[in-house]
Amino acid sequence: MTKKLNTRRSEMIPSNFKFMSRIIWMLMGLLVYGSVAQASPPSEKMDSGTVLITCPKSSGSGFLLDQGRHVVTNWHVAVKCVNKGTLKVIHQNGQKSSVGLRGYNERKDLAILDLKTPFSGYSAPLVPSNLVQKMDDIWVNGYPGAAFGIGDRNTSLEPTSTKGIISRKVTSNRVKMFQIDAAVNPGNSGGPVFNELGEIAGIATLKSQVEVMEVTPQGPQPVRVTLGEGIAWAVSADELMEELDELGIPYQVANTRPESGLVGTVTVDDRTSTKIAIAAAVLSLIAMLIAFTKQGRTIIKEVVNRSVGTLTPPSQPQLKENKTMVPVLRGLSGRFSGVSVELDDQPLVVGRDPRVAQLVFPEGALNISKRHCVLTYDPNNKGLWVKDCWSTNGTFVNKNKLSSEHAKLLLPGECFYLANMDEKFMFSLDPKETA
Repeated sequence: MTKKLNTRRSEMIPSNFKFMSRIIWMLMGLLVYGSVAQASPPSEKMDSGTVLITCPKSSGSGFLLDQGRHVVTNWHVAVKCVNKGTLKVIHQNGQKSSVGLRGYNERKDLAILDLKTPFSGYSAPLVPSNLVQKMDDIWVNGYPGAAFGIGDRNTSLEPTSTKGIISRKVTSNRVKMFQIDAAVNPGNSGGPVFNELGEIAGIATLKSQVEVMEVTPQGPQPVRVTLGEGIAWAVSADELMEELDELGIPYQVANTRPESGLVGTVTVDDRTSTKIAIAAAVLSLIAMLIAFTKQGRTIIKEVVNRSVGTLTPPSQPQLKENKTMVPVLRGLSGRFSGVSVELDDQPLVVGRDPRVAQLVFPEGALNISKRHCVLTYDPNNKGLWVKDCWSTNGTFVNKNKLSSEHAKLLLPGECFYLANMDEKFMFSLDPKETA
């Protein structure tokens, strides 16, 4: 009687085929795990909020605000034509409109224009500079002259996007600015500088250049020469918000940094796609070569069985359940600039008198009353009630002075100021880890 050997199937496969099976198994793992997803900003929204600004002999860029009723750009873009009535604004969808000058600040190089015909496009939130940090990723949208007009009818009006980082934060001539390394060229002036959430951190204004005299047959002519590559400047959105408040133009304020709530489309990097394609081709070739043998077919079956049992697609990031939203009062300018105060459902009195106020201004702040206003968080409406307490110099929302008879409900991202723009605050709901 012959004794049947209890031999495992894997022991019947020659060692060289075992090695080949491991190679196939590893390649299949590469196919599943190799596609690395990257977060990218909402480019379609960003493009729909970017506009082309034209003069008879020059052009620039801008972006929409207040549901497409207004356009922001640089003053040096608008100054040549706006008073002559020859300044035009064009959207990528073909909409065109003449404009009127609503306000400007030459020192900040900012101009706010009224569109005669409102555009349908994205009005992005503005990012306070305290939420912008060195090395943050940014994208500059606009219409550089060298690229504008190239393409067919469907793409010639599509804005150009360039990527870079915040190189540093600076103040020049009392204007908050960012040094950026994204490509900025003539025609980009006035265009939006977005973060990865599609929010506007700044306004592209100039490249690092110097004016020199060039000798020509017509005589010396001034020309601008680039001082260095990867050096450009953007005016901080803080400076724009001050101008909008003065003009009474509403806007939305971003209240979280990108890391605290990443959104956007998910794409696959081109280089990763190439690696996956090569791996797939190699896997197919090996499978074809060994499939012609009986042992090869056994290997393929074993690889498939192992792969199905052990390989699973990478799981999607799970949102943390242990976060709650807490109300926060954030100082944007003045004596409490950069200060954040967590609120509860108890009234918070703002003023100079420490006997009645919880947010206390120094005694020398004579523009603030002893009991200036009272703030109360409303958890049901998730808003902040602001009530003026018969203050001498007033409490303001969107440049409108609040009545002492009635409270005003602010929603997250909305701002108010006391007496003047130097004492500005913003209400927000911020995520907070809970035990």
